[in-house]
Amino acid sequence: MKEQHDDLQPETIDQVLEDGVSWPPDRQTTRLIQHLQSGSQEYARANEHSLDRIWSRLAQSQKHPVFLQAQWKRPEKKLIVLKERKVMQDHTDIYPPIYLSQPKKGRSFLRAMGLGLIAAVAIVAMASFALFPNLLRSAAQTVNRSTITGAAQQQQGITNGKQVCSFAGGTNGVLQKTLWAPSLAWSTQGQIAVAGYSTLKVISAQDCSATYSKTLQNYLASWSPDGKQLVTADADGAALNVLDTKGNTLAHLSFAKLGAISVGPVMWSSDSKKLIYVAFDTLDQSSIKSVDVASGSGVTTLLKLPVESGVLLLMPDGKSLVLEHLNRAEKKKDIEIWNIDSGKKTSTVSFSPQSGNVQFFSPVMQSISADAISPDGSQLALGTSDHGTYQVQIYDTTSGKLQTSFDASTWPITALSWSPDGKYLAESTSAIHIYDVNAQKTVATFGNVDEQHMINTLAWSPDSKGLVSSTTLVKVNDHSQNTVTVWGLN
Repeated sequence: MKEQHDDLQPETIDQVLEDGVSWPPDRQTTRLIQHLQSGSQEYARANEHSLDRIWSRLAQSQKHPVFLQAQWKRPEKKLIVLKERKVMQDHTDIYPPIYLSQPKKGRSFLRAMGLGLIAAVAIVAMASFALFPNLLRSAAQTVNRSTITGAAQQQQGITNGKQVCSFAGGTNGVLQKTLWAPSLAWSTQGQIAVAGYSTLKVISAQDCSATYSKTLQNYLASWSPDGKQLVTADADGAALNVLDTKGNTLAHLSFAKLGAISVGPVMWSSDSKKLIYVAFDTLDQSSIKSVDVASGSGVTTLLKLPVESGVLLLMPDGKSLVLEHLNRAEKKKDIEIWNIDSGKKTSTVSFSPQSGNVQFFSPVMQSISADAISPDGSQLALGTSDHGTYQVQIYDTTSGKLQTSFDASTWPITALSWSPDGKYLAESTSAIHIYDVNAQKTVATFGNVDEQHMINTLAWSPDSKGLVSSTTLVKVNDHSQNTVTVWGLN
C-alpha cells in the first residue's frame, strides 16, 4: 500500500501526464487511470450526497415542499444510476482509449476540477435558497393574479337591483292630453339631471342630495361626454340652455338663433364642443343641424329630412339617425336608418305592425311605444304592440332584419334604455326588467309598482352599474308628482 501510494505521488502523476499515455497502458499508467476514475467517482458520490442533503432540506421546508419533491426527487432514476456505477466499479480492468495529453501542472488540473465541483455544489446550494423562494413567490403571485383575473372574467352579471335612494322629481304635467314624462341623464361626474314639467333638478347619484334646482319647463336633458356641461330644452323660453355642474349658465341658444321653431332630440359631439340637434323648420319639414356651443355660432344644416317623418333617435356617433316615416301608400310607418354625412337611407327595419293604427304620433296608443339604440349603433330595440301583445323587438341596423324578440308584459312598454357597455337592455312598464342581450333572457326584475302608477323613464349610469327611473300616476288629466329612484345593480 505504501508503494502504491508513493508511486502515485503528485510528482509521479505529473511525469506520466508529461510523457503521454501509451496503449495498451503499462502497470503504472493503468493504476493512474484507476486512481483518476476512483477519484472522480468519489467526487460524484460526494456531490450527489451534498445535493441530496441540500434538496432534502429544501423539501422539508414549509415554504415549498410539494414543488421540490415533485420536481427534484426521482428515486427510480437515481437507483438506475447507482446500478450503472456499480457495474463500472466491477469492471475496472476494462478501459476505453483515453488520451490525457495535457500540459504540465496535472495536479493543478485535478485540484481545479475538485474545487470546481465543490464550488458548483456551493453555488447550487446558495442559488437554491436564494432563487427558489423568489421563484416560488413569483409563481404564487402569478397564480393569485390569474385567479383574480379569472374571477373577474367569471364574475356574475346583473341579477338584481337595489334601491339606493329616491326623491321627488317634480310635477308631471300634461301637454295636449299627453303625459310630460321627465328626462333623465346620468353624468360621468356622478350627477343625475331630472328635467321635469316645471323644474330642473340636479342631484348626487350617491345619496340623492340636491346640487341645484331651477324653475324651467324642460323636456330634455343631456350631459356632455366629459360630464362638465348639461344641455336642457326650455319649452317656455324656446331655447337650449347649457349649464355647468353647479347650474351656472354657459350658453343660451334661442330656437330662432338655431334656425328652428322648435328643437327635438339633442346630442353632444364626442369632444363636448358641439350640439347636434333635430330642428323643426316648419310644421311638416325638419332637418339635422349642429352648432358650436361656446360661441353659439356656426349653425350648419347637416341633413334635410323627408316630409312627414320624425326622428326617433340620433345614433351615438352623431353620423346616423333612426327615422320614422309615414308610408301613406301602404298605410304603415317605416323605420329607416339614415346616414347624415351622405344624406342617404342605409336600411329599412322590417317592422310591420298589425294594429292598423297609422295616426302619426298618436297620443293614446302607438304601434311603437318606446325605442333605444345600442351604444355602437348596431342594434335597435323597439317596444311594440300588436292587438294587446307587447314585445321588445331587436333589429340589426345594417340589414334591418329582426334579430330577437321577447314578450314584455300585459302593459304597453313605457321606456327602453341600453346599458353603455352594450350588454343589457332595461325595459319598464309596471316593473323594471333587465334583459341580457347575448343570453337573450331576462336576468333581473325589480321596482314593481301598482296599477295606478307607471315607470315612464329610465337612464343608465356611465359605468353600467346603476340605473335611475321615474314613476308617476297613470291619470293623464291630473298633475301628479314624479318619484325618481336610483338603483344599484348587482
